[in-house]
Amino acid sequence: MKDKLIGNEKNILFYNDDEGNTKVEVLLQNEDVWLNTEALATLFSVKRPAITKHINNIYNDGELEENITCSKMEHMGNDGKQTYNTKYYNLDMIKYIRRKRYSFS
Repeated sequence: MKDKLIGNEKNILFYNDDEGNTKVEVLLQNEDVWLNTEALATLFSVKRPAITKHINNIYNDGELEENITCSKMEHMGNDGKQTYNTKYYNLDMIKYIRRKRYSFS
């Protein structure tokens, strides 16, 4: 994978190290990090629908609370003319997905 910025998020960079491991660099703000489903899919090397499915299962099973771990944030499109509302998930969700070791097949 080449260095990849996710959407308009200039503070998130995914890259491969010399051994081919996917790495992520994130600029933290207010002591938390927020990633959208596209960024989570890149982080876990899966397609976006797999992430969405597992997030929904986590919420449906009551393992995490959506109002605490999810925030809709507004951002500008690449053309700078249109705004979008996108769901972002905090570090608690990111760690939970990792800890649960979901199979993304």
